[in-house]
Amino acid sequence: YETDLRPGGLEIGLNYITDKIVNNINGDEVTWYQFRIPVRQPTGRHGNITGFKSIRFLRMYADGWRQPVVLRLANFRLVGSQWRKFQDNLYEHGLYEIPEPYNANFDVSVVNIEENGAVSGDKIPYVLPPGIQRDVDNTSPIVRYQNEQSLKLCVKDLKDRDARAVFKNITTDLINYGRLKMFFHAQENEDDLEDDELHAFLRLGTDFKENYYVVEVPLKVTRLGASTPEEIWPKENEIDIAFDDLYALKSRRNRLGINVDLPFSDTLGLYRITVEGRPDMQSVQTIMIGIRNPESPDEAPKSVCIWANEMRVTDFEKTAGWAANAYLNAKMADFAMVSASTRYTSFGFGGIQQRIAERTREETFEYDVSANITLDKFIPEKAGIKIPMYVSFEDRKIT
Repeated sequence: YETDLRPGGLEIGLNYITDKIVNNINGDEVTWYQFRIPVRQPTGRHGNITGFKSIRFLRMYADGWRQPVVLRLANFRLVGSQWRKFQDNLYEHGLYEIPEPYNANFDVSVVNIEENGAVSGDKIPYVLPPGIQRDVDNTSPIVRYQNEQSLKLCVKDLKDRDARAVFKNITTDLINYGRLKMFFHAQENEDDLEDDELHAFLRLGTDFKENYYVVEVPLKVTRLGASTPEEIWPKENEIDIAFDDLYALKSRRNRLGINVDLPFSDTLGLYRITVEGRPDMQSVQTIMIGIRNPESPDEAPKSVCIWANEMRVTDFEKTAGWAANAYLNAKMADFAMVSASTRYTSFGFGGIQQRIAERTREETFEYDVSANITLDKFIPEKAGIKIPMYVSFEDRKIT
């Protein structure tokens, strides 16, 4: 992993540099650079090493210097990510020729308030989205705020109708929630970019290609000099959509008899929503966040960096539920013993310790009646015959 430290090359966007901070100490300017080097993209390979499962040593050295130099390294570490690049095709569906494979220079990293919050003239500082507060570390004896960060996706020369995305495998149940929300920020990535030229999208579903919902929003570009949360996280870039709108789109497609294996899209305010296949919000297994260059008259490639933050669901189902049990035991002298019970549970019932997804989603009514009868009481006792009989009837109805 080779990095060029010659003058002129230490700029954001070059040599894996993602940020820099300039401090003034006793009249001298000291610049700190933040490097984020992708582990899976080495610049060279020595020997017959393959893969990353047997790494035992790490060595760092500098060469090519003509005079003594001092390098200060702070916070040198390996960082993992739960989000992975999606390698398959995300090209827009349609009757046109798919382009040949190419490298769109897609980079994935993070930005956070502690490392990237400094104000500088040649960058946009990281700030908290509007209405979001940093968590307090309750395990610390002093009041200490935890760090807050966003996922950063940068793409360069993304062709018309194409997209790049990252994904995460999860297992979650969203059927009891009402709205889906998320913040997006967009800024230029070396090239000039106008508002609405690129879109950010969020995909939820049971798989990546055949059963999913997509919410796509045009991006407003934040310019240099912005410093307030409202400027850096524009309201127009925020996703705030009701799940019912997604369900309605799916129902309308089914009523029209459109092939479920083809994407079916519609415009809803600022958003473009799409459904394909038979996605089920009760069993969401994949989440995808990406950047799309929609079809445009100029068909020019575009470049952008986006921040994605605070994906959340709200307005959970608050329908009050109730349940009741009733039991009856009756003894009819020495002739019979009768037992009866009934149980009813309404939609939305659950214990106080249960999560939202664990509450009942059906109405259940059930009952059962049983009896132990001594039939030999109807014949003379001197016959010496014992005739016990057990009868039972039960029924359950679930709606």
